[in-house]
Amino acid sequence: MKIEVLGTGCPKCKKLAELVEKVCNENSIDCEIEKVTDIAKIMSAGVMMTPAIVVDGVVVLSGKLPSADELKKLLENNFIPPLKICEFYKEENLRNVLLFAVTEVLKRDELNKVAKILSE
Repeated sequence: MKIEVLGTGCPKCKKLAELVEKVCNENSIDCEIEKVTDIAKIMSAGVMMTPAIVVDGVVVLSGKLPSADELKKLLENNFIPPLKICEFYKEENLRNVLLFAVTEVLKRDELNKVAKILSE
């Protein structure tokens, strides 16, 4: 998983980068963390307020500094459902996978991640 911390270098942006590293280390999250300070790259991600977090190309947080618990929950909520769906897909037909996805109440961006994973 690739986590990008977007920010221009302000204190909140730096604090978020440290927090992401801390939460990932403490929870043994296997990921690549990249700090993005280039304003053109930040804007191309569709982010108008920093700090922000982009995971595997999807903006999951923008304009605030979460607590460590909020960040952990955010990562869990954004990444566990697609993995569950992919595991479920191996054993079920597409109709059941779609029903499962709906019951998980996935966000629009998460459905895009699921589609990408399933197409691989």
